[in-house]
Amino acid sequence: MNRNITIIGLMSGTSLDGVDVAAVRFNSKQLQQFEILATKTYAYNNEWKNKLSEAHQLSAYHFLKLHKHYGQYLGEIVLAFMQEFNLKPDYIASHGHTIFHEPATRFNFQLGDGAFIAATARITTVSDFRTLDIACGGQGA
Repeated sequence: MNRNITIIGLMSGTSLDGVDVAAVRFNSKQLQQFEILATKTYAYNNEWKNKLSEAHQLSAYHFLKLHKHYGQYLGEIVLAFMQEFNLKPDYIASHGHTIFHEPATRFNFQLGDGAFIAATARITTVSDFRTLDIACGGQGA
């Protein structure tokens, strides 16, 4: 039985322009068949730009607190996106925001706790894509 799966994807780059969001519908039997349903960039305000650009300087406690809050923020963006485009996704896929990326030393961190994205949006969330590839010797790209 062919079933369509709708996924909302989240991406944030080091340019700090905002969070890019896309909703894509996939055919579960032929994943190369897909349809882009909606896209939007949610621009960062100055507060988020500052928090993200200074994250690498934080203490462990404040860093983990930001990781949680950024995850909640991403969940809120998903809720706004769903409402604006009348979407009911099956999953969320979040790349996160790259804070540290040193593949040569197998070190990487993507900010935006997937558990808090899931809890805020109430949708199963897949996140932290790069870490497994880096752990296996890849570049995480």
